[in-house]
Amino acid sequence: MFSSLRGFLYRHRRKFMWAGVTVGGAILASKLAEWRLRQWQEDETRKLVEQKRRKQHYERTLDTTRLSFYQLLPNIRKVLDLELDSDVFIRAIKSNPERKREYWEQLKLVGFGRVLCTVVCSAITAAVSHVLLTVLAATTIDDDTPEEVQTRFLATLQGLVEEKLPGLVEKIMAVASKTISPLPLTRKLTLTQLEVVLQEISLAVTNDREASEEKSDGKIPLSILPWSRYLPEPDPIHHNPDYQEQLRKMYLTTVDILNTDDFNDVVNALSQVGVSFFLDEIAAFYFSSCFTDSEQHKPAVAIVNQSDEEALSPKKSKDELSNSHEKPKEDSLTLSSEPGACSLSSSSPNPDFVRNREVYTDVPSCVVAKLVPVLSGLLHVALPNPPANGISADVCTLYHRLVACSQLEALAFSVYDALVLTAARPAT
Repeated sequence: MFSSLRGFLYRHRRKFMWAGVTVGGAILASKLAEWRLRQWQEDETRKLVEQKRRKQHYERTLDTTRLSFYQLLPNIRKVLDLELDSDVFIRAIKSNPERKREYWEQLKLVGFGRVLCTVVCSAITAAVSHVLLTVLAATTIDDDTPEEVQTRFLATLQGLVEEKLPGLVEKIMAVASKTISPLPLTRKLTLTQLEVVLQEISLAVTNDREASEEKSDGKIPLSILPWSRYLPEPDPIHHNPDYQEQLRKMYLTTVDILNTDDFNDVVNALSQVGVSFFLDEIAAFYFSSCFTDSEQHKPAVAIVNQSDEEALSPKKSKDELSNSHEKPKEDSLTLSSEPGACSLSSSSPNPDFVRNREVYTDVPSCVVAKLVPVLSGLLHVALPNPPANGISADVCTLYHRLVACSQLEALAFSVYDALVLTAARPAT
């Protein structure tokens, strides 16, 4: 029996050999597939954990950025109060009434300037803080950045507000004065006309329109951009070249982002958010009977001079604006020493309102002199003193409007994605 079995195995040895190879290969393949599946599951789990960690890191970074920007608001307010002090002219009007018209002209420029500077300075600070904190977070995600480097890098954000914003305010006022100075104190503005003035000046600033215009007088054009010029260089770290190199790399990365068109688009968007905030705040005054003339709410037909509307066009030069208005008589405007007090004298009509075409006057309007103190006081409404217990969600300040802007968060995410997420993805 054994000899026959041995003969059977010998005759079919090839079949048994291939069967063994097949079965063994199948078992080996199943083990390999099981190992690869387990490895893939572990990789996916690791990727999900890393994704969650980076998402939490980004959310913490965004919260920290918003808190840092919120803590800078009192410093912005302090800079603007110092650079554009309206109380100086109010005291001058009371102490020197014979020059009240001159002081009111300065107060007019300061009132509009406080609004425009608040808009632009808040916009640039919000955008820069989001970029700077995101770059810092991307560098410190693996906890390999020394604390000294982080401290020096964060100090540049404080330097932006305290050292660079005064120079930016000066440039904004130079741009704004070309439109605001020719605007008569007796001129009546509707809310829509006021919006045109504020929007055009803010766009002229954020688009650096002054630098793009050729100067016929040979003077160097006023240049506001690039925004990176307002980010001071961090203090060098002399005792450690490696720290200094890391700090320099972080600073140059931030500067490169500030010089992009995307960053400028975000500043433009934030500026428009700021202008809308101020218009919403002042709209209540326009519909207040004690602020505007009650007669203008009647659905009567009045006449407005066409040249008076053209004076608001920001495309006209200063000379054209000056020539489009006749100089009002001194007794046609009664200005008291109190801010906001302004009335038209009935004994001497304003020549700006010569009848030449019909419009309906049921739209509220107000003379510029009454707008000035309201515009000046809106700085404290937009940038109130922060409460001691942290960010207040009850008061709808300019801060809440800015951080809710989708373009601002998109900027922060794009920077984080470029520096962290893209670098973490495996090359294909």
